[in-house]
Amino acid sequence: MLRDLFEMLGRLTGIKAPSIKLPRLAILPIAYVNQWMANLTGRPPRIPLDGVKMAKYNMHYDCSKAIRELGLPQTPPEIALEKAVRWFRDHKYA
Repeated sequence: MLRDLFEMLGRLTGIKAPSIKLPRLAILPIAYVNQWMANLTGRPPRIPLDGVKMAKYNMHYDCSKAIRELGLPQTPPEIALEKAVRWFRDHKYA
Protein backbone atom coordinates (compact mmCIF):
# COMPACT_ATOMS: atom_id res chain seq x y z
CA MET A 1 0.00 0.00 0.00
CA LEU A 2 2.56 2.60 1.08
CA ARG A 3 4.95 1.21 -1.52
CA ASP A 4 2.27 1.79 -4.18
CA LEU A 5 1.91 5.39 -3.04
CA PHE A 6 5.68 5.97 -3.17
CA GLU A 7 5.88 4.39 -6.63
CA MET A 8 3.05 6.62 -7.88
CA LEU A 9 4.78 9.69 -6.44
CA GLY A 10 8.02 8.55 -8.04
CA ARG A 11 6.39 8.41 -11.47
CA LEU A 12 4.86 11.86 -10.98
CA THR A 13 7.95 13.59 -9.59
CA GLY A 14 10.81 11.73 -11.23
CA ILE A 15 12.23 11.03 -7.75
CA LYS A 16 12.97 7.37 -7.13
CA ALA A 17 10.81 5.72 -4.47
CA PRO A 18 12.60 4.42 -1.36
CA SER A 19 13.89 0.91 -1.97
CA ILE A 20 14.86 -0.12 1.56
CA LYS A 21 12.21 -1.23 4.02
CA LEU A 22 13.24 -1.01 7.68
CA PRO A 23 11.25 -1.95 10.77
CA ARG A 24 9.67 1.06 12.44
CA LEU A 25 11.47 0.40 15.73
CA ALA A 26 14.81 0.45 13.91
CA ILE A 27 14.14 3.77 12.17
CA LEU A 28 12.46 5.57 15.12
CA PRO A 29 15.71 6.44 16.97
CA ILE A 30 17.25 7.61 13.70
CA ALA A 31 14.21 9.83 13.08
CA TYR A 32 14.61 11.40 16.55
CA VAL A 33 18.29 12.17 15.84
CA ASN A 34 17.39 13.49 12.40
CA GLN A 35 14.71 15.76 13.92
CA TRP A 36 17.20 17.06 16.48
CA MET A 37 19.71 17.83 13.72
CA ALA A 38 17.01 19.54 11.66
CA ASN A 39 16.18 21.75 14.64
CA LEU A 40 19.85 22.73 14.91
CA THR A 41 20.39 23.42 11.21
CA GLY A 42 16.98 24.84 10.33
CA ARG A 43 16.68 22.39 7.45
CA PRO A 44 13.71 20.05 7.11
CA PRO A 45 14.32 16.51 8.40
CA ARG A 46 14.99 13.84 5.80
CA ILE A 47 13.11 11.33 7.96
CA PRO A 48 9.92 12.94 9.29
CA LEU A 49 9.49 11.91 12.91
CA ASP A 50 5.70 12.24 12.84
CA GLY A 51 5.56 10.06 9.73
CA VAL A 52 7.59 7.33 11.43
CA LYS A 53 5.35 7.52 14.51
CA MET A 54 2.20 7.26 12.39
CA ALA A 55 3.58 4.27 10.46
CA LYS A 56 2.60 1.95 13.30
CA TYR A 57 -1.09 2.50 12.59
CA ASN A 58 -3.08 0.70 9.92
CA MET A 59 -5.28 3.43 8.51
CA HIS A 60 -7.87 2.07 6.13
CA TYR A 61 -11.15 3.83 5.52
CA ASP A 62 -14.30 2.93 3.66
CA CYS A 63 -15.85 5.87 1.84
CA SER A 64 -18.84 3.93 0.48
CA LYS A 65 -21.30 5.55 2.92
CA ALA A 66 -20.17 9.06 1.90
CA ILE A 67 -20.52 8.11 -1.76
CA ARG A 68 -23.90 6.47 -1.24
CA GLU A 69 -25.51 9.02 1.10
CA LEU A 70 -23.81 12.27 0.11
CA GLY A 71 -22.88 11.60 -3.50
CA LEU A 72 -19.28 12.44 -2.60
CA PRO A 73 -17.22 12.40 -5.79
CA GLN A 74 -14.11 10.24 -5.85
CA THR A 75 -10.86 11.29 -7.51
CA PRO A 76 -8.52 8.50 -8.58
CA PRO A 77 -5.40 8.52 -6.35
CA GLU A 78 -2.98 9.21 -9.21
CA ILE A 79 -4.93 12.31 -10.27
CA ALA A 80 -5.15 13.58 -6.69
CA LEU A 81 -1.41 13.06 -6.20
CA GLU A 82 -0.62 14.75 -9.51
CA LYS A 83 -2.64 17.80 -8.43
CA ALA A 84 -0.89 17.83 -5.06
CA VAL A 85 2.57 17.60 -6.64
CA ARG A 86 1.69 20.43 -9.01
CA TRP A 87 0.43 22.58 -6.09
CA PHE A 88 3.61 21.98 -4.05
CA ARG A 89 5.77 22.87 -7.06
CA ASP A 90 3.70 25.95 -7.95
CA HIS A 91 4.01 27.23 -4.38
CA LYS A 92 7.77 26.50 -4.22
CA TYR A 93 7.48 23.81 -1.54
CA ALA A 94 9.16 21.26 -3.79
